[in-house]
Amino acid sequence: MSADRLPFYYVIVVWGEEYVDSLLRITLPCLLAPGNLPALSNLKESRLVFLTTPEDAVRIQASPVFARVKEWITPVFPDCPWLKNPIPYHLKAARGHQEAAKLAIADHGICIYLAPDFVLSEGSLSYLLRAAEAGKEAVMMAVPRVVKETFFDDLAMRGLLKPKEPLALASRELVAIALEHLHEDDQRYNWDHEYFSLNPVVCAWNVPGEKGLLIHAFHLHPIMVSMRGDKDLSWLERETIDGEFLAFNIDWDKIVVECDSDHIAMFSFTKQHDRLQPLVPTRASIEYVGRTAMMPHVNPLHKRFFMKAIMLHTSDLNDRWWKLKKETDRLAYQILKNSPVGAIISVPAKSIVKHLLWRIRRRIRSIINPPRDERTPTN
Repeated sequence: MSADRLPFYYVIVVWGEEYVDSLLRITLPCLLAPGNLPALSNLKESRLVFLTTPEDAVRIQASPVFARVKEWITPVFPDCPWLKNPIPYHLKAARGHQEAAKLAIADHGICIYLAPDFVLSEGSLSYLLRAAEAGKEAVMMAVPRVVKETFFDDLAMRGLLKPKEPLALASRELVAIALEHLHEDDQRYNWDHEYFSLNPVVCAWNVPGEKGLLIHAFHLHPIMVSMRGDKDLSWLERETIDGEFLAFNIDWDKIVVECDSDHIAMFSFTKQHDRLQPLVPTRASIEYVGRTAMMPHVNPLHKRFFMKAIMLHTSDLNDRWWKLKKETDRLAYQILKNSPVGAIISVPAKSIVKHLLWRIRRRIRSIINPPRDERTPTN
């Protein structure tokens, strides 16, 4: 499959001064790294989609780094009046994912789901293009969170944050820097942490004698999602792109869980004192994490992801990594094996039936009298 038939739609949902600042200082400069946008052969037919407010669009377009980016790829700014609506943050993001997906579907393209608060390693976009050329329909990856304030300060101290200039971080360099600033809530995913996460959708392990992190995760970031073929976007009216949309719209055998950070590495930013969970003394166990596997927000596809060992490393992988991988693979298997059978079907049958009936009624009404605007019912 040739690259000239693979339009990429880079999707960034962004609003607010804080996030626009991160976008301009970190995310867009990462895209300018030599192994990212400048290395691609499908730029002419690709688009960079900013889903933002009119005010923030003006600031983005006035920035020097934006002027550099648009030398490589055509930017588009769709109208996003729904960003002003009083709806939860994740639903605004989901609406942005949906609107960008519509553009990609119309062009038989592929969405690259970014965000304004991500840092991406050099060569990541080249890797995604190779994956698409190989026929993959989605690429999933772990995206640990770092402390925004200290991470930004570290990059500045290293002389890496220069106005208008690319931010080129090789994957091992990025992993080494980022792990020095791992956010407290993400540290609590570590299996040996005395305040183990109250919602362990991720489990992590240090590798003895190595600088790195081995991860098993139910929830991963879908950085690449094909929008080719028939897609049911109604799922994105009530949840983000990493939910049921993937399970019902993408061939599972064509989903890649990227296990080697040498290929692609990404981290997100969280303020130091932003804590999602209270500090409660908790210890990890097979039974404890198994209860998370039973939760409604963990579907069968998420369980499949959990069996993959993701290795964020700063030097060559060696026997220490493979030994720990073997141990954690067995542990992940035990966690899923000990989950009650009734928990395997995480999407309630009632919801599936309701959704199918809604689609049938919509199809009938569209034949008789196509409606202008129709929304999927909530559960």
